[in-house]
Amino acid sequence: MFSSLSFADLLGLSWLQAGAVAASTAIMYVFFIVLLRLLGQTTLARLSTTDVAGVVVIGAIAGRVMLGHTPTLAAGIIALFTLTILRVIAGLAARTQRGKRALLAHAYVVWTPEQGILRSKHAAIHREDVAEILRVYGFISPDAVAGIVAEPSGKFSVVPRDADPRLLEGVHHAEYLRTH
Repeated sequence: MFSSLSFADLLGLSWLQAGAVAASTAIMYVFFIVLLRLLGQTTLARLSTTDVAGVVVIGAIAGRVMLGHTPTLAAGIIALFTLTILRVIAGLAARTQRGKRALLAHAYVVWTPEQGILRSKHAAIHREDVAEILRVYGFISPDAVAGIVAEPSGKFSVVPRDADPRLLEGVHHAEYLRTH
């Protein structure tokens, strides 16, 4: 009875459809990485309600594109397996110098009390954000800090005036920070 069933009969996908799921998953993953690199490293760090709604919609669209015309269990497994493999490949690539430059963001100084907001294509920050970040880290005066750094994770860190300069190695525009 089972010997006459094909792959498509058992899993609801032909080999061609399975390949299409893997290919569309890879394309969407790469597209999303490129999009996030273009939008900047802080894009997903501070999500508002409307940002969360946008992420949900983007996820739904990407999922629909990845799974193809008729979503099946097999298509879902193939898409998740493909994403896992791509994530492993990206992780390995990020260990090389070329991969780091292509995949990972750098730490950037985005604000100092003396310079104000430093414009960067990598990190968007606004005056209201500066006050919030300083409050979150417990600073009651902007003069108590050397500046704010957008970290590769997309989060912000506050650099106090008495920070050890060794902590700023590799931070772009660290020369704008006045530390003691």
